Amino acid sequence: MEEQQIQGDTFMPSVILPASAEAAALWFDDVKLASKWSWKDGPNVVLGIDGGATKTSCVAVAIHPSASENVYASDCDTMDRWTLDARGFEDGTLSQNLLVLGRGTSGSANHNSVGVAVARRSLEEAMASALQQAQLPRAAVRGICMGIAGVEPSAENEIIKSWVRSIFPGCIPVWVYNDAIVALSSGTNGKLYGCVLIVGTGTIAFGVNQSGAMAHASGWGPALGDKGSGHSIGTDALTAVARSLDGRGPPTSLTAAIMGHLRVSTAQELITWAYEDSSWARIAALVPLVKASAESGDAEALRIIDEAAAELLLSVRVTAEKLNLARGGSGKDAFQAGAYDGEDGAELSTGDGERSPHTAAKGRTFPLVLVGGVLKEGIILERFLGRLQKEIPSAKAVKPIVDPAVGAAMLAMTNIQASGTMLIGPA
Repeated sequence: MEEQQIQGDTFMPSVILPASAEAAALWFDDVKLASKWSWKDGPNVVLGIDGGATKTSCVAVAIHPSASENVYASDCDTMDRWTLDARGFEDGTLSQNLLVLGRGTSGSANHNSVGVAVARRSLEEAMASALQQAQLPRAAVRGICMGIAGVEPSAENEIIKSWVRSIFPGCIPVWVYNDAIVALSSGTNGKLYGCVLIVGTGTIAFGVNQSGAMAHASGWGPALGDKGSGHSIGTDALTAVARSLDGRGPPTSLTAAIMGHLRVSTAQELITWAYEDSSWARIAALVPLVKASAESGDAEALRIIDEAAAELLLSVRVTAEKLNLARGGSGKDAFQAGAYDGEDGAELSTGDGERSPHTAAKGRTFPLVLVGGVLKEGIILERFLGRLQKEIPSAKAVKPIVDPAVGAAMLAMTNIQASGTMLIGPA
Protein backbone atom coordinates (compact mmCIF):
# COMPACT_ATOMS: atom_id res chain seq x y z
CA MET A 1 0.00 0.00 0.00
CA GLU A 2 1.20 3.50 -0.76
CA GLU A 3 0.36 6.68 1.05
CA GLN A 4 0.44 10.16 -0.50
CA GLN A 5 2.17 12.97 1.33
CA ILE A 6 -0.18 15.81 2.22
CA GLN A 7 0.66 19.34 1.16
CA GLY A 8 -0.85 22.04 3.34
CA ASP A 9 -4.58 21.53 3.78
CA THR A 10 -5.40 19.64 0.58
CA PHE A 11 -5.42 16.04 -0.55
CA MET A 12 -2.93 16.89 -3.32
CA PRO A 13 -0.31 14.20 -3.86
CA SER A 14 3.35 15.06 -3.67
CA VAL A 15 6.17 12.57 -3.26
CA ILE A 16 4.91 9.00 -2.97
CA LEU A 17 6.12 7.64 0.34
CA PRO A 18 5.99 4.14 1.81
CA ALA A 19 2.97 3.45 3.98
CA SER A 20 3.56 4.60 7.55
CA ALA A 21 3.81 2.07 10.35
CA GLU A 22 0.65 3.62 11.80
CA ALA A 23 -1.32 3.04 8.58
CA ALA A 24 0.09 -0.45 8.14
CA ALA A 25 -1.03 -1.36 11.66
CA LEU A 26 -4.65 -0.80 10.64
CA TRP A 27 -4.39 -3.74 8.23
CA PHE A 28 -2.26 -5.98 10.44
CA ASP A 29 -4.26 -9.15 9.74
CA ASP A 30 -5.19 -8.47 6.11
CA VAL A 31 -2.83 -11.14 4.76
CA LYS A 32 -4.23 -13.75 7.15
CA LEU A 33 -7.83 -12.88 6.23
CA ALA A 34 -6.99 -12.93 2.52
CA SER A 35 -5.55 -16.45 2.83
CA LYS A 36 -8.92 -17.70 4.06
CA TRP A 37 -11.02 -15.88 1.47
CA SER A 38 -11.77 -16.46 -2.21
CA TRP A 39 -12.98 -13.55 -4.31
CA LYS A 40 -15.08 -15.90 -6.43
CA ASP A 41 -16.74 -17.57 -3.44
CA GLY A 42 -17.00 -14.39 -1.36
CA PRO A 43 -18.53 -12.93 0.57
CA ASN A 44 -18.03 -9.72 -1.37
CA VAL A 45 -19.00 -6.33 -0.01
CA VAL A 46 -19.45 -2.67 -0.75
CA LEU A 47 -18.34 -0.12 1.83
CA GLY A 48 -20.62 2.74 2.76
CA ILE A 49 -19.05 5.64 4.65
CA ASP A 50 -20.61 8.58 6.45
CA GLY A 51 -17.85 11.02 7.39
CA GLY A 52 -19.37 13.67 9.59
CA ALA A 53 -18.17 16.61 11.65
CA THR A 54 -18.10 14.57 14.86
CA LYS A 55 -17.58 10.95 13.84
CA THR A 56 -17.07 8.69 10.84
CA SER A 57 -19.05 5.49 10.34
CA CYS A 58 -18.41 2.72 7.83
CA VAL A 59 -20.46 -0.39 7.01
CA ALA A 60 -19.49 -3.44 5.00
CA VAL A 61 -22.64 -4.62 3.20
CA ALA A 62 -22.88 -7.96 1.39
CA ILE A 63 -23.63 -7.84 -2.32
CA HIS A 64 -25.37 -10.43 -4.46
CA PRO A 65 -23.84 -10.95 -7.93
CA SER A 66 -26.21 -12.38 -10.53
CA ALA A 67 -23.84 -12.68 -13.50
CA SER A 68 -20.24 -12.06 -14.48
CA GLU A 69 -18.13 -11.82 -17.59
CA ASN A 70 -14.40 -11.59 -18.17
CA VAL A 71 -13.49 -8.35 -19.92
CA TYR A 72 -10.38 -6.30 -20.63
CA ALA A 73 -9.86 -2.81 -19.25
CA SER A 74 -6.84 -0.75 -20.16
CA ASP A 75 -6.50 0.77 -16.71
CA CYS A 76 -7.02 -2.40 -14.69
CA ASP A 77 -5.78 -5.16 -17.00
CA THR A 78 -8.03 -8.22 -17.02
CA MET A 79 -10.92 -8.22 -14.59
CA ASP A 80 -14.33 -9.68 -13.93
CA ARG A 81 -17.32 -7.42 -14.41
CA TRP A 82 -20.24 -8.34 -12.22
CA THR A 83 -23.86 -7.33 -12.21
CA LEU A 84 -26.16 -7.32 -9.21
CA ASP A 85 -29.44 -9.13 -8.89
CA ALA A 86 -32.49 -6.89 -8.66
CA ARG A 87 -33.30 -7.81 -5.07
CA GLY A 88 -34.79 -4.73 -3.42
CA PHE A 89 -34.22 -2.39 -6.37
CA GLU A 90 -37.48 -3.00 -8.19
CA ASP A 91 -39.90 -3.09 -5.25
CA GLY A 92 -38.31 -0.34 -3.15
CA THR A 93 -37.30 -2.66 -0.29
CA LEU A 94 -33.54 -2.43 -0.72
CA SER A 95 -33.03 -1.09 2.81
CA GLN A 96 -34.86 -4.14 4.21
CA ASN A 97 -32.80 -6.66 2.23
CA LEU A 98 -29.33 -5.53 3.23
CA LEU A 99 -26.94 -7.69 5.22
CA VAL A 100 -24.45 -5.60 7.18
CA LEU A 101 -21.43 -7.80 7.90
CA GLY A 102 -19.30 -5.25 9.75
CA ARG A 103 -19.28 -1.75 11.18
CA GLY A 104 -16.47 0.62 12.09
CA THR A 105 -16.35 4.06 13.65
CA SER A 106 -13.67 6.71 14.12
CA GLY A 107 -13.28 10.45 14.54
CA SER A 108 -14.22 13.39 12.33
CA ALA A 109 -13.59 13.24 8.58
CA ASN A 110 -14.39 16.91 7.98
CA HIS A 111 -11.05 18.24 6.78
CA ASN A 112 -12.30 21.81 7.19
CA SER A 113 -12.47 21.37 10.97
CA VAL A 114 -9.80 18.78 11.79
CA GLY A 115 -7.36 19.04 8.86
CA VAL A 116 -6.63 16.60 6.05
CA ALA A 117 -4.25 14.32 7.94
CA VAL A 118 -6.77 13.61 10.71
CA ALA A 119 -9.64 13.27 8.20
CA ARG A 120 -7.74 10.69 6.15
CA ARG A 121 -6.78 8.78 9.26
CA SER A 122 -10.43 8.70 10.37
CA LEU A 123 -11.61 7.38 7.00
CA GLU A 124 -9.00 4.63 6.89
CA GLU A 125 -9.61 3.64 10.52
CA ALA A 126 -13.35 3.29 9.94
CA MET A 127 -12.87 1.17 6.79
CA ALA A 128 -10.31 -1.08 8.46
CA SER A 129 -12.51 -1.53 11.53
CA ALA A 130 -15.58 -2.48 9.47
CA LEU A 131 -13.65 -5.09 7.51
CA GLN A 132 -12.02 -6.40 10.67
CA GLN A 133 -15.43 -6.95 12.26
CA ALA A 134 -16.62 -8.64 9.07
CA GLN A 135 -13.45 -10.77 9.07
CA LEU A 136 -12.83 -9.89 5.44
CA PRO A 137 -9.70 -8.71 3.61
CA ARG A 138 -9.50 -5.55 1.51
CA ALA A 139 -9.72 -7.73 -1.60
CA ALA A 140 -13.37 -8.46 -0.73
CA VAL A 141 -14.38 -4.86 -1.40
CA ARG A 142 -16.13 -4.36 -4.76
CA GLY A 143 -17.10 -0.72 -4.46
CA ILE A 144 -16.91 2.21 -2.03
CA CYS A 145 -19.27 5.13 -1.58
CA MET A 146 -18.21 7.93 0.73
CA GLY A 147 -20.25 10.82 2.04
CA ILE A 148 -17.87 13.31 3.64
CA ALA A 149 -18.75 16.53 5.45
CA GLY A 150 -17.25 19.59 3.82
CA VAL A 151 -16.68 17.95 0.43
CA GLU A 152 -17.99 19.68 -2.68
CA PRO A 153 -17.72 18.56 -6.35
CA SER A 154 -14.19 19.47 -7.42
CA ALA A 155 -10.88 18.11 -8.60
CA GLU A 156 -10.23 17.26 -4.97
CA ASN A 157 -12.82 14.47 -5.24
CA GLU A 158 -10.68 12.71 -7.84
CA ILE A 159 -7.69 12.99 -5.55
CA ILE A 160 -9.65 11.43 -2.69
CA LYS A 161 -10.77 8.63 -5.00
CA SER A 162 -7.19 8.01 -6.08
CA TRP A 163 -6.04 7.87 -2.48
CA VAL A 164 -8.81 5.42 -1.53
CA ARG A 165 -8.04 3.17 -4.50
CA SER A 166 -4.39 3.08 -3.44
CA ILE A 167 -5.48 1.33 -0.24
CA PHE A 168 -7.38 -1.46 -1.99
CA PRO A 169 -6.13 -4.05 -4.48
CA GLY A 170 -7.56 -4.33 -7.97
CA CYS A 171 -9.67 -1.68 -9.64
CA ILE A 172 -12.84 -0.78 -7.79
CA PRO A 173 -15.36 2.01 -8.36
CA VAL A 174 -15.24 4.77 -5.75
CA TRP A 175 -17.81 7.53 -5.34
CA VAL A 176 -17.19 10.62 -3.20
CA TYR A 177 -20.13 12.82 -2.24
CA ASN A 178 -21.01 15.41 0.34
CA ASP A 179 -22.40 13.68 3.42
CA ALA A 180 -25.83 15.20 2.75
CA ILE A 181 -26.19 13.06 -0.38
CA VAL A 182 -25.71 9.75 1.42
CA ALA A 183 -28.05 10.95 4.17
CA LEU A 184 -30.71 11.51 1.48
CA SER A 185 -30.05 8.04 0.13
CA SER A 186 -30.68 6.52 3.57
CA GLY A 187 -34.34 7.50 3.34
CA THR A 188 -34.94 6.88 -0.37
CA ASN A 189 -33.66 3.32 -0.90
CA GLY A 190 -30.53 4.53 -2.62
CA LYS A 191 -32.31 6.89 -5.04
CA LEU A 192 -31.29 10.52 -5.31
CA TYR A 193 -34.53 12.47 -5.33
CA GLY A 194 -36.10 14.89 -2.87
CA CYS A 195 -34.63 16.73 0.09
CA VAL A 196 -32.72 15.84 3.21
CA LEU A 197 -32.48 17.94 6.34
CA ILE A 198 -29.52 17.07 8.56
CA VAL A 199 -29.56 18.56 12.03
CA GLY A 200 -26.74 17.55 14.32
CA THR A 201 -23.86 19.69 15.51
CA GLY A 202 -24.33 21.60 12.24
CA THR A 203 -27.19 21.65 9.77
CA ILE A 204 -27.78 21.57 6.04
CA ALA A 205 -30.76 21.17 3.73
CA PHE A 206 -29.90 19.48 0.46
CA GLY A 207 -32.05 18.47 -2.48
CA VAL A 208 -32.07 16.77 -5.87
CA ASN A 209 -34.82 17.02 -8.48
CA GLN A 210 -35.78 14.60 -11.25
CA SER A 211 -33.39 16.25 -13.68
CA GLY A 212 -30.49 15.64 -11.31
CA ALA A 213 -30.08 19.31 -10.43
CA MET A 214 -28.86 19.87 -6.87
CA ALA A 215 -29.29 22.72 -4.42
CA HIS A 216 -28.74 23.36 -0.75
CA ALA A 217 -29.19 25.90 2.00
CA SER A 218 -27.28 26.36 5.26
CA GLY A 219 -24.25 24.16 5.82
CA TRP A 220 -22.06 27.20 6.40
CA GLY A 221 -20.75 25.99 9.75
CA PRO A 222 -21.19 27.57 13.19
CA ALA A 223 -18.90 30.54 12.49
CA LEU A 224 -21.22 31.69 9.69
CA GLY A 225 -24.46 30.97 11.52
CA ASP A 226 -26.05 27.57 10.83
CA LYS A 227 -29.24 28.58 12.58
CA GLY A 228 -31.32 25.68 13.84
CA SER A 229 -28.28 23.45 14.32
CA GLY A 230 -27.32 21.81 17.60
CA HIS A 231 -24.47 24.29 17.97
CA SER A 232 -26.81 27.21 17.32
CA ILE A 233 -29.40 25.97 19.82
CA GLY A 234 -26.69 25.45 22.44
CA THR A 235 -25.25 28.91 21.78
CA ASP A 236 -28.68 30.52 22.04
CA ALA A 237 -29.24 28.74 25.35
CA LEU A 238 -25.91 29.98 26.73
CA THR A 239 -26.80 33.49 25.56
CA ALA A 240 -30.16 33.27 27.35
CA VAL A 241 -28.36 32.23 30.54
CA ALA A 242 -25.86 35.09 30.26
CA ARG A 243 -28.63 37.61 29.65
CA SER A 244 -30.59 36.26 32.61
CA LEU A 245 -27.59 36.42 34.92
CA ASP A 246 -27.00 40.04 33.82
CA GLY A 247 -30.62 41.04 34.19
CA ARG A 248 -30.82 41.86 30.48
CA GLY A 249 -33.13 38.91 29.90
CA PRO A 250 -35.93 37.13 31.75
CA PRO A 251 -35.33 34.44 34.35
CA THR A 252 -35.07 30.97 32.80
CA SER A 253 -34.78 27.42 34.07
CA LEU A 254 -31.95 27.02 31.56
CA THR A 255 -29.65 28.78 34.03
CA ALA A 256 -29.90 26.11 36.72
CA ALA A 257 -30.06 23.28 34.17
CA ILE A 258 -26.95 24.29 32.24
CA MET A 259 -24.84 25.46 35.16
CA GLY A 260 -25.71 22.31 37.09
CA HIS A 261 -24.88 20.13 34.12
CA LEU A 262 -21.55 21.89 33.63
CA ARG A 263 -20.82 21.87 37.38
CA VAL A 264 -20.19 25.60 37.50
CA SER A 265 -21.62 27.94 40.11
CA THR A 266 -20.57 31.43 39.04
CA ALA A 267 -20.73 33.54 35.92
CA GLN A 268 -16.94 33.59 35.71
CA GLU A 269 -16.78 29.78 35.79
CA LEU A 270 -19.34 29.68 32.97
CA ILE A 271 -17.22 32.08 30.93
CA THR A 272 -14.16 29.93 31.53
CA TRP A 273 -16.00 26.81 30.37
CA ALA A 274 -17.31 28.54 27.25
CA TYR A 275 -13.89 29.70 26.05
CA GLU A 276 -11.50 27.01 27.24
CA ASP A 277 -12.38 24.66 24.37
CA SER A 278 -13.49 25.70 20.87
CA SER A 279 -15.07 22.32 20.03
CA TRP A 280 -18.42 22.72 18.29
CA ALA A 281 -19.75 19.42 19.64
CA ARG A 282 -19.56 20.41 23.33
CA ILE A 283 -21.90 23.35 22.68
CA ALA A 284 -24.30 21.15 20.71
CA ALA A 285 -24.31 18.68 23.61
CA LEU A 286 -26.47 21.18 25.54
CA VAL A 287 -29.46 20.56 23.24
CA PRO A 288 -31.08 17.88 25.49
CA LEU A 289 -31.15 20.41 28.34
CA VAL A 290 -32.89 22.95 26.11
CA LYS A 291 -35.43 20.31 25.03
CA ALA A 292 -36.14 19.34 28.64
CA SER A 293 -36.62 22.96 29.70
CA ALA A 294 -38.92 23.63 26.74
CA GLU A 295 -40.99 20.54 27.47
CA SER A 296 -41.36 21.83 31.06
CA GLY A 297 -42.79 25.08 29.71
CA ASP A 298 -39.82 27.45 30.08
CA ALA A 299 -40.55 30.48 27.91
CA GLU A 300 -36.95 31.14 26.86
CA ALA A 301 -36.33 27.52 25.94
CA LEU A 302 -39.57 27.42 23.95
CA ARG A 303 -38.53 30.59 22.12
CA ILE A 304 -35.19 29.03 21.20
CA ILE A 305 -36.88 25.84 19.98
CA ASP A 306 -39.46 27.72 17.92
CA GLU A 307 -36.81 29.92 16.32
CA ALA A 308 -34.75 26.83 15.48
CA ALA A 309 -37.76 25.10 13.91
CA ALA A 310 -38.50 28.19 11.82
CA GLU A 311 -34.92 28.43 10.60
CA LEU A 312 -34.82 24.74 9.68
CA LEU A 313 -38.06 25.06 7.76
CA LEU A 314 -36.68 28.09 5.92
CA SER A 315 -33.65 26.05 4.78
CA VAL A 316 -35.96 23.32 3.45
CA ARG A 317 -38.25 25.80 1.70
CA VAL A 318 -35.40 27.63 -0.02
CA THR A 319 -33.86 24.35 -1.19
CA ALA A 320 -37.16 22.98 -2.48
CA GLU A 321 -38.00 26.22 -4.29
CA LYS A 322 -34.63 26.28 -6.04
CA LEU A 323 -35.45 22.83 -7.43
CA ASN A 324 -39.14 23.51 -8.10
CA LEU A 325 -40.14 20.74 -5.69
CA ALA A 326 -42.43 22.66 -3.34
CA ARG A 327 -45.61 22.82 -5.40
CA GLY A 328 -49.02 21.52 -4.40
CA GLY A 329 -49.53 18.52 -2.14
CA SER A 330 -52.20 17.56 0.35
CA GLY A 331 -50.11 17.44 3.52
CA LYS A 332 -51.56 14.01 4.38
CA ASP A 333 -49.26 11.58 6.17
CA ALA A 334 -46.78 14.29 7.05
CA PHE A 335 -44.39 11.90 8.79
CA GLN A 336 -43.50 8.25 8.46
CA ALA A 337 -40.70 5.98 9.51
CA GLY A 338 -39.06 3.88 6.84
CA ALA A 339 -38.08 4.90 3.37
CA TYR A 340 -39.52 6.81 0.47
CA ASP A 341 -40.25 4.06 -2.00
CA GLY A 342 -41.27 5.94 -5.12
CA GLU A 343 -39.74 5.01 -8.46
CA ASP A 344 -37.76 8.15 -9.25
CA GLY A 345 -40.25 10.09 -7.14
CA ALA A 346 -43.27 8.57 -8.87
CA GLU A 347 -45.25 7.42 -5.86
CA LEU A 348 -45.19 7.35 -2.10
CA SER A 349 -46.58 4.87 0.38
CA THR A 350 -48.89 6.32 3.01
CA GLY A 351 -49.01 5.35 6.65
CA ASP A 352 -51.75 2.74 6.09
CA GLY A 353 -49.86 0.99 3.28
CA GLU A 354 -52.04 2.51 0.53
CA ARG A 355 -50.45 4.01 -2.56
CA SER A 356 -50.77 7.76 -2.83
CA PRO A 357 -51.83 9.06 -6.25
CA HIS A 358 -49.65 12.12 -5.81
CA THR A 359 -46.58 12.09 -8.02
CA ALA A 360 -43.36 13.98 -7.65
CA ALA A 361 -43.25 14.43 -11.41
CA LYS A 362 -46.24 16.74 -11.06
CA GLY A 363 -44.69 18.44 -8.06
CA ARG A 364 -47.37 17.09 -5.72
CA THR A 365 -45.15 15.43 -3.12
CA PHE A 366 -41.48 14.90 -2.50
CA PRO A 367 -39.61 13.07 0.26
CA LEU A 368 -37.96 15.07 3.02
CA VAL A 369 -35.51 12.81 4.83
CA LEU A 370 -34.84 13.86 8.42
CA VAL A 371 -31.43 12.93 9.78
CA GLY A 372 -29.44 13.83 12.88
CA GLY A 373 -29.72 13.64 16.64
CA VAL A 374 -31.48 16.99 17.07
CA LEU A 375 -34.49 15.76 15.08
CA LYS A 376 -34.48 12.25 16.50
CA GLU A 377 -37.50 12.84 18.75
CA GLY A 378 -39.10 15.31 21.10
CA ILE A 379 -40.29 18.89 20.99
CA ILE A 380 -37.94 20.18 18.27
CA LEU A 381 -39.17 17.49 15.87
CA GLU A 382 -42.79 18.16 16.87
CA ARG A 383 -42.53 21.92 16.33
CA PHE A 384 -40.74 21.46 13.02
CA LEU A 385 -43.30 18.96 11.70
CA GLY A 386 -46.15 21.25 12.75
CA ARG A 387 -44.70 24.07 10.69
CA LEU A 388 -43.84 21.77 7.79
CA GLN A 389 -47.37 20.44 7.42
CA LYS A 390 -48.80 23.96 7.35
CA GLU A 391 -46.22 25.70 5.20
CA ILE A 392 -44.82 23.02 2.83
CA PRO A 393 -47.60 20.42 2.54
CA SER A 394 -46.00 18.88 -0.55
CA ALA A 395 -43.09 17.63 1.61
CA LYS A 396 -43.46 14.10 2.98
CA ALA A 397 -41.19 13.73 6.00
CA VAL A 398 -39.38 10.42 6.23
CA LYS A 399 -37.42 9.07 9.16
CA PRO A 400 -34.91 6.56 7.74
CA ILE A 401 -34.77 3.05 9.16
CA VAL A 402 -31.08 2.87 8.25
CA ASP A 403 -28.22 5.22 9.07
CA PRO A 404 -26.40 7.37 6.47
CA ALA A 405 -23.49 4.93 6.22
CA VAL A 406 -25.95 2.28 5.04
CA GLY A 407 -27.43 4.95 2.77
CA ALA A 408 -23.99 5.29 1.22
CA ALA A 409 -23.82 1.53 0.67
CA MET A 410 -27.27 1.58 -0.97
CA LEU A 411 -26.16 4.44 -3.21
CA ALA A 412 -23.09 2.44 -4.23
CA MET A 413 -25.33 -0.51 -5.11
CA THR A 414 -27.72 1.74 -7.04
CA ASN A 415 -24.82 3.26 -8.97
CA ILE A 416 -23.45 -0.18 -9.74
CA GLN A 417 -26.87 -1.43 -10.82
CA ALA A 418 -27.41 1.55 -13.11
CA SER A 419 -23.99 2.20 -14.60
CA GLY A 420 -22.76 -1.15 -15.82
CA THR A 421 -19.27 -0.44 -14.47
CA MET A 422 -20.07 -3.00 -11.83
CA LEU A 423 -18.04 -4.74 -9.21
CA ILE A 424 -14.54 -5.36 -10.37
CA GLY A 425 -12.02 -7.89 -9.17
CA PRO A 426 -8.99 -9.79 -10.42
CA ALA A 427 -9.56 -12.44 -13.07
